[in-house]
Amino acid sequence: MANLLKLIKNTTAYKMVSLDKEHGRLSHAYMLFTPDKKHVKDYLKIFAKLIVCKSKGYCDCCRECRLIDEEKLTDVKFYPLKDGDKISADDVTEIVNDSFIKPYEGDKKVYVITDASLTNPAGQNKLLKTLEEPSEGVHILIGATGEYSVLPTVKSRVKKLEIPLFSQEDLFSALKDDFTDVERLKTAVSNSDGTIGGVARLYNDEKFFKAEDLAKSTLKNLNTSKDVLKVSNEILSSGVNLLDYLSALENLFRDLAVYYTGGKIFNGTLVGFFDTLNGFNRASCIYALDKITDSRKREFFNNNDTMLLERLLLSILEGKYKWKKL
Repeated sequence: MANLLKLIKNTTAYKMVSLDKEHGRLSHAYMLFTPDKKHVKDYLKIFAKLIVCKSKGYCDCCRECRLIDEEKLTDVKFYPLKDGDKISADDVTEIVNDSFIKPYEGDKKVYVITDASLTNPAGQNKLLKTLEEPSEGVHILIGATGEYSVLPTVKSRVKKLEIPLFSQEDLFSALKDDFTDVERLKTAVSNSDGTIGGVARLYNDEKFFKAEDLAKSTLKNLNTSKDVLKVSNEILSSGVNLLDYLSALENLFRDLAVYYTGGKIFNGTLVGFFDTLNGFNRASCIYALDKITDSRKREFFNNNDTMLLERLLLSILEGKYKWKKL
């Protein structure tokens, strides 16, 4: 399991709740926003432990912390009761009614709603009074991957926390013990969306690595207009999704632009590859990035893949030679 605490402990959200606990002013309700839907429950468990554990911060080894990880602590309840389910009206009624009962083991009860989008507007409305006037010692943690799924009346009654996108260096440090192929991990991290879930998805996606190999081949072998058809056929016959290829190509050109300005590239193994390329410079990379963005838009409107790809490759060549002459 990735070292989530290592990532989260430096966030404003973690520091905020830690200070609230230290000064005895824990909010009755927190809403945690994160783009990482796959790990939102894991993040919420950290904050549940932070609230319940008797240690400063949390110890991660006491009975309470261990049982929260296992979702078995009596005073910390997770909804939905089964992963993949919606949160029903009966679940919300249970939270409301149960919140009037004193904690069984300690002085706090925590209700964890793992994703606000799993609760329909009627269910969210039913929670309003409990959010506004909870019983003593009751805390509600709500996860959300976007504000669109949360009613304004709910947002106005909770303390907002945000887990930001993480830096490539922080992600690599937190994941290196779990994903042992270092070069593969660096590639996944440098192409990810800044979330643990994004890195894990790419690390285990063979099609992604095939798309990256095709993107490298494009930069290496696209030298004249005669190469366009060959390169295009190689990509289209590979079985790789065109949008995945465009993403890989975009990331390579972005790193290549950094390389030409003398900046630091997170995935240092690319430097050796970039050293073998001829004809590109920073301006042609920026030009290529603009054309890739245009191709993404065209793909969205179901443009013919062959025409789209050939047009893109010709544009990359055009920029390569245009900026080379200037």
